[in-house]
Amino acid sequence: MKKRYVTIIALIFVLLLIKFMMPSHNNQNIFYIGLAGPMSGDFGHLGQDMRKSAELAMEEINNNMDLAQINLKLAVVDDRSDPSSHYRPLEAAKKMVKQENLIAVVGHFFSVCTMAATPIYDNHEIPVVTPTSTQPEVTTNSRWVYSVIFNDAFQSSYIANYVIHGLRKRKIAIIHEDIPYGQSLRRNFIKELVSNNIKPFIEVGVQGETFNPRKLKKYYQALKDAEVIFLATRYETAALIVKFLKSRGSSADFIGAESIGSKAFILDAGISAEGVYAVTPFLVNLYGKEAREFYSSFQEKYMEKPTWIATYTYEAFILLAKAIKKVGPHPEKIRSFLNQMTSPDNAQPSIGGDIYFDHKGANRRLIAIGQVRKGEFFPAKFQFSNVKYPHLYDNLEKSGQLFELNNNIMKRRLVVYTGIYVQEIEEFNIAQSNFKVKFNLWFQWHGDSRQEIAFDLVDGVIDHIEKVESYHSESLNEHYLAYKIDAHIKDEFPLFDYPLDHQTLQIRIMPRSDSTESMIFVPDLSNPILTKANLDFGTWENYKNVAYVNKIKQYLSFQNPKFEHGMLNLDYSVFHYDMHLKRRLKQYILKFLPLLLLLLVSSSIFFITSTMLASRIAISITTLLSSMAFHMSQASHLGNVGYTTKVDEFFIITYFLIFITITENVAVGYLKDIQKDTLCKRVDLVSRFIYPLLIVGGFLIVFVL
Repeated sequence: MKKRYVTIIALIFVLLLIKFMMPSHNNQNIFYIGLAGPMSGDFGHLGQDMRKSAELAMEEINNNMDLAQINLKLAVVDDRSDPSSHYRPLEAAKKMVKQENLIAVVGHFFSVCTMAATPIYDNHEIPVVTPTSTQPEVTTNSRWVYSVIFNDAFQSSYIANYVIHGLRKRKIAIIHEDIPYGQSLRRNFIKELVSNNIKPFIEVGVQGETFNPRKLKKYYQALKDAEVIFLATRYETAALIVKFLKSRGSSADFIGAESIGSKAFILDAGISAEGVYAVTPFLVNLYGKEAREFYSSFQEKYMEKPTWIATYTYEAFILLAKAIKKVGPHPEKIRSFLNQMTSPDNAQPSIGGDIYFDHKGANRRLIAIGQVRKGEFFPAKFQFSNVKYPHLYDNLEKSGQLFELNNNIMKRRLVVYTGIYVQEIEEFNIAQSNFKVKFNLWFQWHGDSRQEIAFDLVDGVIDHIEKVESYHSESLNEHYLAYKIDAHIKDEFPLFDYPLDHQTLQIRIMPRSDSTESMIFVPDLSNPILTKANLDFGTWENYKNVAYVNKIKQYLSFQNPKFEHGMLNLDYSVFHYDMHLKRRLKQYILKFLPLLLLLLVSSSIFFITSTMLASRIAISITTLLSSMAFHMSQASHLGNVGYTTKVDEFFIITYFLIFITITENVAVGYLKDIQKDTLCKRVDLVSRFIYPLLIVGGFLIVFVL
């Protein structure tokens, strides 16, 4: 009989194991997002950048986004493309649309390739999001194609405004390459200059494939007098130009489009790249916590930093996943979702800034301008941001920091590199949600004039502040200020992870609204002190520190008609310094090891003969009283919190388990009195196996379920 039951149980177990191990064949819930790009050939490294971030994005989408019964998978097609190929992307698109349950495509890489493949996707009504194609015709020629990168027309006009309103220079030279990319940049750059009543100081055309820097010799004197030189070229040509002109003593500022804003340009230009400005699609310093997490995840997975190509590909997949979550896996509905993103108010948050499109599907989010420092692109000394209510910025308008760009009012913002070194954490009180901190704070910036930095702590009060250093170089426009600060900071500490407790202490700093210039505080990630774990205090261990910039919204009520009589929300950029803490492991050992020993002692009664009933009962009662006393004595070790902690819950379960041993003793005593000795032994035997399972089950209920 026993063998029969064992066989049935084993059979059920095997069937369940087979069911869980076999892959699902329910194709109705499996949908595909395609990735098309140069996975092999001369430009295969670019396609591999796309593929890496696509795989990372798909992992995060399926693990972290609630997509109900939708299972998203990646379909990859190698178009083996280059800037001159047309037929290979066309064949790749034909192969891609044969994929069953294909709902969207990310790609292709080069503009000519995306445009060549577009008719295939149009005919099958598949939405396409390109992360890298910059020619305006990519989106204007189709109602199914969108770009998360800015096109040539938008970025060249943006660069022109950066030169005029950011750098405030007007003697502008242009060096352009005789390829569609260079001519498109040149044409739109000049158009924007003319709209601002500026004519190019000099224009020089160069042959891209056969370019020899010496051909610039006859233009050198005119180029030498320029304040800014706009490079409407690819990065290879730009590197040759910059090296040649700087070697001849040129002091002009060089600026270029996204091709120059890459590591490849820095490698080609070498030391001459220092100080060059460029459109830099992804500057992690300028963006929030999610951007830092993506950056870290990519580095951890692939042991390299993500390029802007990888970043924008990742953004394209996350954007499509958000659309699918909202409207389902339907290509037409996905397109409708993207069509609604036509203004900053309807933008989708993303790691590289909020994404929205014009009516043709071209990206219109803010562009980041980078500058090379120490062999790497960092945020340039000025950035732009949108102004929704210019009436609130009278002081900025008077100082010339407001201007119009593509029918939007913009403001120039001074980039202030910010650093923090925390010396000591005091009075960290979880119950009252506050802590006291002593830290060094410094600011470094390049500006036109010397000024004091006006700042506030978010949810904090400065008890004492002392300026310890001040440096201003008017000739270099370089400035530095350093302070020592004691402050009390209020925060909210989540307690649901307790006692396996991880907490984050935040120091948040924002520019004061009465500052003479609009500012943005960004972390200088080139400084290792910002990310070094340096705290050691009390029962806590500081295992990671993260600095980033983020936005907070402040809602104000206005009855003025110009604010539509309603609530007005203003975005403020806030510098965050997050200190990640965890409780030291020894606390858990001190807390749980004696408790587990008490439970083991209580289980020993099942091995003691029923003739020693008094001893068994004494052991049960002693372990119960000991655990209660231990609970009271250890309560202060993990902090005083005003709710039933996980530790308390486990103690309560411990009391219950020990009470079970007392109850079992009573039952055994009763069976002994009625002379059921065999049954007594069976009860003890069963208890020996069930009791450890109850202990494990109690632990799982508290800490896992």
